[in-house]
Amino acid sequence: MEQNKTGKYLKYAIGEIVLVVIGILIALSINNWNQKLKNRGIEQAYINRLIKEVEKDTSYFKDIKRQFDFKESKIIRVISTWQIDNLRVVDSLQYINDFKSAGDINSWYIEPVTWTQLIQTGELKLIRDKELIDKLFDYYNSIKKVADNFNQYPMSMNIRAREQWTEPFVQEAYENFNNIGDLKIIPNANVFEKIWRNRNKYFNDYAAIAIICKHNKTHMNNLEVSSKNILKILEIYKRTIK
Repeated sequence: MEQNKTGKYLKYAIGEIVLVVIGILIALSINNWNQKLKNRGIEQAYINRLIKEVEKDTSYFKDIKRQFDFKESKIIRVISTWQIDNLRVVDSLQYINDFKSAGDINSWYIEPVTWTQLIQTGELKLIRDKELIDKLFDYYNSIKKVADNFNQYPMSMNIRAREQWTEPFVQEAYENFNNIGDLKIIPNANVFEKIWRNRNKYFNDYAAIAIICKHNKTHMNNLEVSSKNILKILEIYKRTIK
């Protein structure tokens, strides 16, 4: 009888243990399932944010390309004026603003907020498509490479041009010199004459900046194409998230 009782208690204990283990496994399974759902939600949120960010990139690169094109046309116009035998200015306001435009170029790079957050938080691992991650790395690295290149040699040229185009204005009255950024102010004749006398000094820098504008138009066009391509990939991947 004692043996029977012991056997029954042992079976009962084993049964209890089995039930507890099954309960734990079910709880873990439910927890894992909930975590997967949570992760999918976070992943989808990041993909949506990346899509919006890349859409803005596409528009931004197009706008920067237009700015470089506009800048190039202004610089070419002032260089063409310097290449004639005598100073002939049809539109004084346009000419002086064309002259100023060479130094009016700034860094265009904007830190990608969503991508940076994914990298810094380690949540990039939530994006399951490793091929997509590789393409995103290529995309953002290409932007940074173009931006870093621009911030080195081209920006130094622009800064030097900016320093140069302020020189002729020292003959202006203070109130005019203090407002040389005003696109509606026409300086006195001495400013035009000094620019003309020193045109050979300006020429090389202005020609180099015109070339820089031309090259960066190509870079912006390439980045615009890249942003459109990565946008398509993101849109396709978004539809697969479940």
